[in-house]
Amino acid sequence: MFRKDLGSFIRAYDFLSQIVNFADTDLEKRSIFYKHLLPVLRIDREQSSIDLSSVLMMHYNLRSKGQAEITLSKEASEDGKLSPLNEIGGGVAKDPAKEKLSEIIQTMNTLFDGELTDADLLNYANHIRDKMMESSVLASQAAANEIDQFGASPDFEKVMMKAVVDAFKSHKTMSEQVLKKDAVKEGLSELLLSMVYEGLKAKAEGDSRPRA
Repeated sequence: MFRKDLGSFIRAYDFLSQIVNFADTDLEKRSIFYKHLLPVLRIDREQSSIDLSSVLMMHYNLRSKGQAEITLSKEASEDGKLSPLNEIGGGVAKDPAKEKLSEIIQTMNTLFDGELTDADLLNYANHIRDKMMESSVLASQAAANEIDQFGASPDFEKVMMKAVVDAFKSHKTMSEQVLKKDAVKEGLSELLLSMVYEGLKAKAEGDSRPRA
């Protein structure tokens, strides 16, 4: 929700500052700071703290991009006034877990053909992930490498394809497409990279915790 509000503020200020002189340097500074802050607030970093103590704006440039005539849309009120900006601060926080599931299903839908339900797609992705997480080779590589190096390992694709072959009986339609189409195989590999890496990291952290 905070990320959404930042984006809404930036868009509103960028638009309104072109037609209104706020005469408020603090507001301008805040807008510039938010533009640099927003890319840092990624979903995959929400579990780690963000240290902004060393962030300092040293300078910025103002560039003229010319002038343009602004006309109100047909939806504008008859008296010519702009509609109020109601979206800022009115967002609803999204569940990261549900967002992740939605992204997985959307990606799987773009990769696979046929009459497949969301449950089919999600079950297949989770099945392959779980089988890959059984690999002690991948577990040790995930513990010792960043995700880019982990994904570049030839063992990653070997383990993935073995899991695809093993799943042929229970998931024939999708396994056939992975085995026959390079684009599907590459797309599935990209999707599984974060799923397997994050799963192995979480599993390793759980195994390392002291038992009561």
